[in-house]
Amino acid sequence: MIFIFYILFNILAHPVHTSVTNISYNQDKKAFEISARLFKHDLQSAIYKKWAYTINIKNEKTSDSTDYYLKKYFETNLYFTAKKRTYNKFRLKKKKLTDDTIWVYLELPFKRKPTNITLTNTILLDLFSNQSNLVIFSYHSSEMGYRFTENRQTQEISLN
Repeated sequence: MIFIFYILFNILAHPVHTSVTNISYNQDKKAFEISARLFKHDLQSAIYKKWAYTINIKNEKTSDSTDYYLKKYFETNLYFTAKKRTYNKFRLKKKKLTDDTIWVYLELPFKRKPTNITLTNTILLDLFSNQSNLVIFSYHSSEMGYRFTENRQTQEISLN
């Protein structure tokens, strides 16, 4: 009962449900560098809903289990597909907290030269029907913006 109250309170706490993710390809590291900003209580609710685990993100030093579930959440809800292969094995680099939000920094090894990829972003879409996930994708000197919603969970990205 307390958890239901907690979820309802958080849903009503902010009527706009948006995440922002920056993705850039680092040629030297042969990896995508990703930073994602979400509301802390939304991320906590999503992880609890999916795995019945309560993550503790009151400060940037988190337990191994919280890091495990953060990484697992992103591996499940943000991934690339290229040439029929899924890329979602992230390295969790760090976290930064503000009063209401968390920035999660990840790295995704991608050894081949990216050309055409499909990006799937379902972050928080299982919690909020009005969730909007904004992605800024940087490759070399170009930046492209994408919006992911309940009705548009994947986008084709051409990097030619």
